[in-house]
Amino acid sequence: MPTSRRQTLPRQGYPNSLKLLVLGLGGIARSLLHFLAPFEPKLLIHDPFLSEDAIRAAGGEPAGLHDLLRRADAVFLLAVPTSKNKALLGPAELDLLRPESVLLVISRSWLVDEAALIERLRAGRFRAAMDTFDIEPLPTGHPYRSLPNVVLTPHRAGGTIESYRRIGRHLVEDLERFARGELPASNAVVTFEAARLQGRLADG
Repeated sequence: MPTSRRQTLPRQGYPNSLKLLVLGLGGIARSLLHFLAPFEPKLLIHDPFLSEDAIRAAGGEPAGLHDLLRRADAVFLLAVPTSKNKALLGPAELDLLRPESVLLVISRSWLVDEAALIERLRAGRFRAAMDTFDIEPLPTGHPYRSLPNVVLTPHRAGGTIESYRRIGRHLVEDLERFARGELPASNAVVTFEAARLQGRLADG
């Protein structure tokens, strides 16, 4: 690795000294927290649908979005898209990220202003990793593909035989619970609005 490039990489310290901001505490976020727990990071959580007590119970510190963005070493964008959170991270919010921070766009690109994000990544303001985009598949000439401070991965984590079997098994188990008047084991609910915004449900 060239010396000049090596010198530009930030020094982050031990994992338990890092402040990780989770935006949206749904099923994916809770699974992520389970994997992060052994590293004992400092958790910052923002979810307008949860009370401060619920956020504390999950091990996080509640605070206003702008305050948390200023403090975070890494931001995990995991909220379910709704009509109220489009471009949740716009120019003003992205400008609050620290130069050494990392933005991880995981749930949907709907939640971040793509033009503003590209502008700041080109300027080297911070780093980003993402597996979801405004246009999919990502066009060959898209700016993300040529930026040195961006990591791109496919939006696909469960394409294995075992995962398909597990999905089917969970579906049957949840249907059986529903028939007994019980809540699904995952207790995860996808709203019609969220499904429509993700292109899974037609308008009307």
